[in-house]
Amino acid sequence: MKPPNSLVPPPLPPAPQAGPIPQEIRTPEALAELPLPKSDRLTSQAWLNAKGWLDSQAWLNAEIWLDAFVRLTAQEPRERMNAALARLARRCGDTHFHTWPWHDTRDWAAAMARELAEPGADPMGVQGIGNRLPKVTHETAGRLMPLMRYAEVYEALCTGALPPYLLATPTRANGLLDADALVERLEGYERAGVSALRVDLRQALLRLGRTVSADTAARARRLTSDAGRRVAGWLTDRPADPQVVLRLVTRNGGVRIESEFVSGPEHREALGDLLVPRFQEESCERLLAVLAGHRDLAAARAAWSLRSGGPLSRPTLDDLHRLTVADGPGGPGVALIAAHFLVREPEATVWPLLKLAAGGGMPGEELGRQLAELLDQAPDGPSGVLAALREVAERGAYREIWEVMRGLLPGGLPGDGERATVVHTRMMTLAADTAEWAGATGELTVVAELAGRRRGSDLVSQARRLHEQLTTNAR
Repeated sequence: MKPPNSLVPPPLPPAPQAGPIPQEIRTPEALAELPLPKSDRLTSQAWLNAKGWLDSQAWLNAEIWLDAFVRLTAQEPRERMNAALARLARRCGDTHFHTWPWHDTRDWAAAMARELAEPGADPMGVQGIGNRLPKVTHETAGRLMPLMRYAEVYEALCTGALPPYLLATPTRANGLLDADALVERLEGYERAGVSALRVDLRQALLRLGRTVSADTAARARRLTSDAGRRVAGWLTDRPADPQVVLRLVTRNGGVRIESEFVSGPEHREALGDLLVPRFQEESCERLLAVLAGHRDLAAARAAWSLRSGGPLSRPTLDDLHRLTVADGPGGPGVALIAAHFLVREPEATVWPLLKLAAGGGMPGEELGRQLAELLDQAPDGPSGVLAALREVAERGAYREIWEVMRGLLPGGLPGDGERATVVHTRMMTLAADTAEWAGATGELTVVAELAGRRRGSDLVSQARRLHEQLTTNAR
């Protein structure tokens, strides 16, 4: 094998991107054919395949329906819309208005179809709309935001304030909204003198991608509406992301991971009550559909049951892959989920870690700290984890793995009175290798202490090599 400092680092793989959203619905008749799912059940895969749709996620069907309803209501003759949606409107009988909350988007869709055919049919008017939304603590965040958006569109329809199209409809199948698309939509609003819907704008900001071209930024700065100026601020001088704090708690005899979010005023407005404490599990997939531009917020909430021994659903390896194509920096939430799978399925975690590194979402030091806490739970011990980390480094993410090692070494090396093992030597060797490849500097106390020991050992030898790299090149 080549000596460490002669490694020729390969380039990282291209940053992953989610595919585009399925082709929009163009006619009222096609809208009527799109089944809205009840609760979390997926729509018919056979129907989706027959129509050429790319994704059967329930949240995406709900997005496509809402987008098409708003657009087509503005474009198509009312008679054609009413004829196409007549069956849906019949689902909203008079008794429907007197039962709540409405937990399914199809409840709201039926009310929209009825209002379209019979304006003013709702006996409670817009005053009753808020009562029909579930309480924020009684519904998961990933399901609450779509319900809020449907309620807002229903209210706009009832009051004659429906825009010609929505701002927050994602451009990518994971929920992300490309910056240039949002700017273009706002330009159209300003030409037509249309005001943005409040919840729709909030959702657009939470989905907004962070890749912004110079042309898109310049166009954003020319926007003059309140919504346009707000989006321009997020694109050209993005507010600081919320800080995520995770803590283990024991509740009803089980261990849970509670999350706290410390936000500035811009994110407090955009998030609203979405992230208030809820004592229930959350789907990472649905959370990412709402928070596609804030992957760590979604990961932190989805990790709620990750340490639980009870019969609760937990984030999956597929969810880790989903996090890699979301946007935003990684933090404690992403680190916890990545560490969990790195310890339990190290080989399967190599590719997601590479993708996180390529997309700028690898929370290096935090991942290392999480690993230090979890390594004693690894089924095959730390060896598999170290092998996976080395593979990730040698495939191009050596800078990111060095940051992981910076976080891992203080808690992963033997403490006072503990016996060093060959695994500790392998850990230090990987740290020394990646530090050399990355040209790292900056003294680490735990390494300096080992390097200063008089007794020689392989561990001490590797600690000296790392210490020399970190201190000599810093002068």
